[in-house]
Amino acid sequence: MNNNKIASLAERSTYAVELADSLDGIDAVAATQLNELSIMLREIAAQLNGFPFIEQISDQTLEQRRKQVTELRAWCVQCSKDTDMLMEQAAEFYRSAVIGDKDAFETLEPEVQAQAQPKAYEAKQAFQTLKQLKDVITHMTSDLLDFNGKLDHAHLNSLPEQDVGNFAYEDNVPAPSDLSP
Repeated sequence: MNNNKIASLAERSTYAVELADSLDGIDAVAATQLNELSIMLREIAAQLNGFPFIEQISDQTLEQRRKQVTELRAWCVQCSKDTDMLMEQAAEFYRSAVIGDKDAFETLEPEVQAQAQPKAYEAKQAFQTLKQLKDVITHMTSDLLDFNGKLDHAHLNSLPEQDVGNFAYEDNVPAPSDLSP
């Protein structure tokens, strides 16, 4: 993974923090979960912003960096699960907040929705933002998996080539089959 990819991964993590911070809790439980999610995303962003480029990783620190990337991926998976739960809560809150015909409400312009039923509109916006956050976290997880592979390749490329020895051609030829006439 080149330096631009690492920088874009760090930017993506910062964007995920911004998305999480832009959300308002749907209720007290969701606000607590959202706060925990935001804290975890901030930690991921902080670690990614300080992560060295592959060229700067020595053989001595490679295993430590691989463990760190694996931990970051695990955190992203947990963030994804938390985001799914928050999306479910936002959808439930939206369904309960819509007064009257939901289909008619959804055909209205966003400004009219916000004026007519502000709680339903806020829940709908929260759901959309959570969906966007989930996509960002999914991309981060994928990029971290790719980065882990790049670390493995960089490590393998740094190892000296192994001598496989010299073999005569006859050593590599299979014996003739007994089934042939």
